[in-house]
Parts: sequence; C-alpha cells; structure tokens
Amino acid sequence: MADRLYSTREVCSRLNCSRATVTRLVARGLLVPVKFMGHNRFKGEDLVQFIAEQTHDDVAVIRGALQMLSEAHAEEDRQLCPSCTKRRVNRGHSMCTRCEEQHELQLAHKRKWWDKHGAERRAAQRQAEAADLDEVGS
Repeated sequence: MADRLYSTREVCSRLNCSRATVTRLVARGLLVPVKFMGHNRFKGEDLVQFIAEQTHDDVAVIRGALQMLSEAHAEEDRQLCPSCTKRRVNRGHSMCTRCEEQHELQLAHKRKWWDKHGAERRAAQRQAEAADLDEVGS
C-alpha cells in the first residue's frame, strides 16, 4: 500500500468514511493530497501513517462532538419554538415558520367550517324550514 497513490474514493473506502470527511481531514492538515494530472491523490505511506496515529477512543470522539455542539448552541440566542420544540423561532415571531404555516392552515380550516356550519347559517336554515312549513300549512 505504501508505494502507490490512492484516489479520494479509495481513501474513503480504506478509512470507511465519506468524501466530506476526507475533505475535512485535508483542511485540518491530517491528510496531504498530491496533485496528479489535476486530481488529488494520496500517498499510501501517508495513509498508513494516518491510520497508525488514530486512536479509536469512541468516548473521546463523542465527548468532543458534544462539546462542539454545545459551543455552537451556546452562541445561538434564539428560543426554541414552543409548539414543536425542534426549530428556532425567527425574530419577531412567536413560532417557527413551519408551525406558523400549520397554524394558519388550521385557522383557515376553522373559518371555512364556521362559514359552512356557523350560527348565522343555521338560523337562516331554520327560517327557510319555518317558511316552508308555513307554506305547506296554509
């Protein structure tokens, strides 16, 4: 493995990771690509060295990921949506965009139902029925 160049796809399969992960490893300087005919290739020696240096401490990896997430969320000062508690509320709104849209649809449905079955319509129906009974009775 040490004397040939590997493509990004081959590195992904060897490290069992995605292309985005390889890109992040390159950006962090953990893997150094070599340009070969305009494409990134990776030396086998570098891959062997990278794999040898890696420690598979899952607890440390999870702890680091959670730390990064908590730092990212600490900077976020927007509140969570009270309806779904999943998304952030935009400034000046009481709910997230999705919940606001759902709420508006629900209100429109209620208005439509009320227009169809409301008290005024029922009163008009009763008057029409009473008028029909009066005509039949006379």
